[in-house]
Amino acid sequence: MNRTAAPARRLDLPVRSHVLAAVGCGWLVAVGLCVCYLGVGRLIDDVTGAGDRPWQALVMMGTGIVLAAAGAVGQGVASGRGEAVAEVSVRARIHRFVLAGGTRREASGAGSPVTGALSSLATEGAAKVAAWRGGFLGRLVSSVTTPLVVVAVVALVVDVTAALVLLAVVMTVPPVVAGFQRLFRASSAGYQAQSRRLAAHFLESVQGLRLLTLLGAAGRQSRLLAGESERQRRATMRLLAGNQLVLLVTDVVFYGGLIGTGTALALSRYASGAISAGTAVALVLISLLLTEPISVVGQFFYIAMTGRAADRQIVGALAGGRPGPRAVPGATSDEGGRVAAEPAEVTLTTVREPWSSWRRSPPVMAPGPPSWRAARSASATARWWHS
Repeated sequence: MNRTAAPARRLDLPVRSHVLAAVGCGWLVAVGLCVCYLGVGRLIDDVTGAGDRPWQALVMMGTGIVLAAAGAVGQGVASGRGEAVAEVSVRARIHRFVLAGGTRREASGAGSPVTGALSSLATEGAAKVAAWRGGFLGRLVSSVTTPLVVVAVVALVVDVTAALVLLAVVMTVPPVVAGFQRLFRASSAGYQAQSRRLAAHFLESVQGLRLLTLLGAAGRQSRLLAGESERQRRATMRLLAGNQLVLLVTDVVFYGGLIGTGTALALSRYASGAISAGTAVALVLISLLLTEPISVVGQFFYIAMTGRAADRQIVGALAGGRPGPRAVPGATSDEGGRVAAEPAEVTLTTVREPWSSWRRSPPVMAPGPPSWRAARSASATARWWHS
C-alpha cells in the first residue's frame, strides 16, 4: 500500500549549527554571571570578616565577567550569521520556484494576485523567517533554558533547598507563555495575511498603471489601495497592542514573583544559618537571571509568531498552494471548490461589478506582455468608450 508523504510544515534551513552555537553561548553568559555574583557574595563575606581570602573573590568576579562577555559576543555573531544564511536560503528557494514556472501554474486558478504575493514572501516573508529561525531561535532556546542552568549552579554551589524552590517557581513560566501564544495567534495571522494582500495589490497596480489610466480606472484602484492600507494599519495596531499587553503582564507578575521569591528565600535561609550574608546577597542577584525568559517574551510574540506564520505561507506556496490569503471574508465557493472573490472589490485580475455598472466603470483586464495588437485594441476600446 503506497502512502503519500505528508507535506513539510516548515522549511528545512541550514542554520542548526548557528542555533546550537547561540544556545551554548547563552548558557556561557548565564554561568559567567553566576560566577561573578558568587564572587560578589564572597567579597561581602571577606569585608564583614566571614572570609579571609579576598583575592579569591576578585578572581571569581573577573572570571565571570570574561565568560559572560565572551558568551554575549559569540551569541551575537552566531545569531547574525544564522539569520543571513536563512534569508539567503529562503529567497533562493522562492527564486527557483519562480524560474521553474510555479507562477504560471498558480495563475491558472482564481484568487489573489500571485506575482505580488510571491514578491512579498521573497522579501518581507524571507526576512521574517530568517529573523525567527536563524537569529531569534537560538536566543529564545538559551533564554528559556537559562533558569535550568542557574538552578543547577545554585544547587551545586549555594543550597539544594533554595534550588528546588526556585525551580518550582520557574516551571510556571512555560504554560503562561504557551497560553499567551494561543491567545494572540489570530492577530498575528491576520497581520500576515493583510500584509501580503496589500503588497500584491500594490505591485499589481504598478504593473498595470498604463492600462488603468487608459481605461479610466486609476481612481478606483487608488481607493482600493487606500482601503487595504487602512486595514493593514489596523492589523498592525492589533498586533502591537497584544505585544504591549504581554509586556505589562510579564513585568508586573513574573518580575515581582521571581525576584520576590528569590529575596524571601535568601532571607529565610540566612536566618536559619544555612547560608552566609554574602551568599544570601549572591542568591538575590542570581534570582535576577531567572527572569531571562521573561525578557524575550515580548520579542517572541512579534518575531516568533510572525516568522512562523511566514514560514507556513512559504511552505504552502512552494508546495503548490496559493501564496495569498486562503479565504476572503464573505466569499463563496463554486462547485470546484475554488473561492470566489469578494463582491465589493475590484482588482486588475477580476471584475466584480454587476453588468449594469460597466458603462460607468469599464472592466479591468490583467496586465500582460505588451503587443501591438493589444495596444491597438485598447486604444480603440478607449475611443469608443468616451465617444
